[in-house]
Amino acid sequence: MTKNILNNVLSIIGIIIAIILTIPLLFICFILMLTFLQGDTRRVNEVFVSPDGSYQVESINNSAGAMDSGESFLCIEFAEDVKKYSVEEKKPAKKAIELDGIHSTYGADYDIEWTSNTCFTVEWTDWKAEHIVDVEIDGKEYTIVSEQTLEDEK
Repeated sequence: MTKNILNNVLSIIGIIIAIILTIPLLFICFILMLTFLQGDTRRVNEVFVSPDGSYQVESINNSAGAMDSGESFLCIEFAEDVKKYSVEEKKPAKKAIELDGIHSTYGADYDIEWTSNTCFTVEWTDWKAEHIVDVEIDGKEYTIVSEQTLEDEK
């Protein structure tokens, strides 16, 4: 009889240990599932259409989830690739091209002025400096023609 009680107690202890070990694993699986379901966190913040409508430059905010402060950057969409351009608060088109070198903190205010149908100037300020970049588009390629950074002297 004592042996049965001891076996029952050990079985209960084993079940309790299994439950204690399972709960953290379930929690980790739940967090991972939420991360994968979150998917694409990029959103169009502001749009700037070229004078002839061939191109659209988009300011994109990427929240990148709760573990990251996020970032913002620019993308170019081409009229021939989409039925209609992306709109604010929606995801950018999959064929949109991200402009390398034009990144800032989440929610950056990019000021874009088209100087021709294929050229634009973008200005933005981050916590360190003011940036001015001239971009030229040729077909589905772009070139950063000039870049200027004015350091904050504080």
